[in-house]
Amino acid sequence: MARRRTLLWTREVCGIYPGVDVVFYGNQRHWNTTSYVAPGADPKAIRLDVEGARKLRVSARGDVVWAFRAEKLTAPKPVVYQIVRGERREIAGRTPL
Repeated sequence: MARRRTLLWTREVCGIYPGVDVVFYGNQRHWNTTSYVAPGADPKAIRLDVEGARKLRVSARGDVVWAFRAEKLTAPKPVVYQIVRGERREIAGRTPL
């Protein structure tokens, strides 16, 4: 059985905003980011502009879907958490449009 290889790429950007580092990763159809926000930094400063997208929506699951001419690109619902005394604590989060 032949297996199709999926290209996976990663790009880290340090200091993209004051106190914020971001790692972008994905393939041709699925895309994600991990944002590291330092204590005292403003997570509301994080912005994203996707060129060429004809339509943008948030799915019922909370995933972001960009529609292009012939394809769609999906990013999963954000998972937001902070580490408190070595313990991961989830925080409610969403993708504002």
